[in-house]
Amino acid sequence: MPWTVFFTAFAVIASALFCLVALLSAIRARHATVSSARRLRLLELHTESLTESVTQMQVELLRIANSKKMTDVRMATEHTSKSKRLTSVINSEPDVTADPEGWRAWKNSQLRAGVYNQ
Repeated sequence: MPWTVFFTAFAVIASALFCLVALLSAIRARHATVSSARRLRLLELHTESLTESVTQMQVELLRIANSKKMTDVRMATEHTSKSKRLTSVINSEPDVTADPEGWRAWKNSQLRAGVYNQ
């Protein structure tokens, strides 16, 4: 009789331990599934963030390119206006922005001389 009690108690304890091991394995498997889902979501968020950053960089690059184009156009315009100023200096016309009084006096002298379109 003592042997049957011993083996019965051993079987009950072993069953309880196996149930505990099974429960811990289930919890670990669930945790691994949740963790992998969380990692997947983090990767999706990271990818979305990178995509948004690339889009913003493209927009900014286009803005900079347009600004560069406009700067080139302004430089070309200033270059042609400088050549016009040089021809006006050759005709002894004072610069309007640098010497407004001198230009006014020069223009009045031109008007008195009868030169209207210059």
